[in-house]
Amino acid sequence: MAGRSIGQIAHLSNEELTAIVEEDERAESKILLETEWKREHGISPKSKSAADDVAEPNSLYVHACMDAIERLDTHDLEEALLRAKVALGRQGLIFRVLDPCWRRSAYLGSAGTLRVAHEHLASAFFRTFLGDFLGGFEPSESSPQVIVTTQAGQVHEFGALLAASTAASAGYQVVYLGPNLPAEEVSTAALQTNARAVALSLVYPPDDPRIDRELMNLKRQLPGEVAIAVGGRASENYRNTLDAIGAVRIQRFSEFREFLDGFRNSP
Repeated sequence: MAGRSIGQIAHLSNEELTAIVEEDERAESKILLETEWKREHGISPKSKSAADDVAEPNSLYVHACMDAIERLDTHDLEEALLRAKVALGRQGLIFRVLDPCWRRSAYLGSAGTLRVAHEHLASAFFRTFLGDFLGGFEPSESSPQVIVTTQAGQVHEFGALLAASTAASAGYQVVYLGPNLPAEEVSTAALQTNARAVALSLVYPPDDPRIDRELMNLKRQLPGEVAIAVGGRASENYRNTLDAIGAVRIQRFSEFREFLDGFRNSP
């Protein structure tokens, strides 16, 4: 009964005491998971600096979103995201709220703390929200084009949607092709739109033997001046192939934004 005096609990029934114990256990589990999450992402458990706040999973808006997801409350989830958009701007919403929420949901899901129903609700809601969010950008006709998709067999598209939103916020004209697209379709779209870059998200499955072949085919079919940027938690598993084709490996969406800004100004 951490933090509670005898006087606070002496009059409680067995059912109420059991509920308190379960609440304390959930809180302790959440703290442990939070600490482990920070350790995996290289964040000091005691760190509260402004630099760490970009990836801080316990920030005000991320906490509000995760709480709404756990309650299956899409109204509160939308309200939290809209407040974050007003307070942080579009880029802040992507880097400081949506990206950490996505990573947090995936981590808690793999740890068994977040139920499948909650993951599905978050995935469906974020997909719709980002689709509307992406449509709110109006780049100029002279802005460079970028293709965003996932490769054949990669059906998780949330990372690709975040990449598309990041590119749109950087002033690019985004051609979002959805998930699960073979190399020849990606290259055809890039040629037709005269795209300067192709961005791919690799999330699941993490060990698909087709991906290496698809990446090599994509490289062969694209003009040499078209850059390939690849992110997602499974991308590290294909590191050798990505290095072989000269792809830019992206760890965070803030890095993707830096790549786009630098690439846009390059010859």
